[in-house]
Amino acid sequence: MFPILALLYTTMVDAEEEESKEEEEGMIKCDAHTSCPQSTTCCYMAVFKKWGCCPLPEAVCCADGSHCCPQQYKCDESRTSCTKGEVVIPWYTKIPATTNIQAEPTSVQCDSANLCPEQTTCCRLFTGEWGCSEIELDTFLNKSLT
Repeated sequence: MFPILALLYTTMVDAEEEESKEEEEGMIKCDAHTSCPQSTTCCYMAVFKKWGCCPLPEAVCCADGSHCCPQQYKCDESRTSCTKGEVVIPWYTKIPATTNIQAEPTSVQCDSANLCPEQTTCCRLFTGEWGCSEIELDTFLNKSLT
């Protein structure tokens, strides 16, 4: 029982150290491979299947996938603006997030410019860009053929 607790503690400490390194470098982690600059908000853009960064801290991510509003405002897609009571302001456009997948020997090469982490599969998204799936190709093929 004690070795398991020690391992769990070590893993938690490692994760905290990695998170503080990222924060020291002025970045906020969106997921394991994507980050945004400090004082921004990570917003997942489902339409594009990737992260974007709202240029505001603790922002509200709008459902259209490309815009965001300041904290305590609501996205109003019909007016393409942010509202808070009677106050109406223009909404903000998200900026691209930074991916930090390192080119390691175990990375999966999608094409000459794109990589996916080890034990993932490259897949072409409907936008034409590359995405990374955690479902390994052989697992996917075996399930599709049965």
